[in-house]
Amino acid sequence: MHMTMVKHRPPLISYAELTLALPASKTLWLAPSAEVWRTQFLEANVATKSTSLRTLLKDETAILCLPSDIDAQIARSAYLHGIAAQIWEHAQQAMLLQESSDPSSQLWARSRQQKL
Repeated sequence: MHMTMVKHRPPLISYAELTLALPASKTLWLAPSAEVWRTQFLEANVATKSTSLRTLLKDETAILCLPSDIDAQIARSAYLHGIAAQIWEHAQQAMLLQESSDPSSQLWARSRQQKL
């Protein structure tokens, strides 16, 4: 019963949303005209592979070397909120699994704790 409650719940955001590219840098967002935006975009050497929240959560070192075309403040904030949400979820799941005698659920909980 406990594992059913833990593993079968709707996500807060869809997995598709995790793969969306992080917002562009503020200089692009705040460009005063289309011409300035185009110039800044071309000078930024935008990476061919976009960075997403999924990328940051999958590889914790990615937050240390963000491309210059990404809004670093928003990326860091999204990363911290993503980690905090995972920690909160783990705490909730650990409470559910605390009384479980199922060794596989205990192993899963410890593995998740080590990862976080």
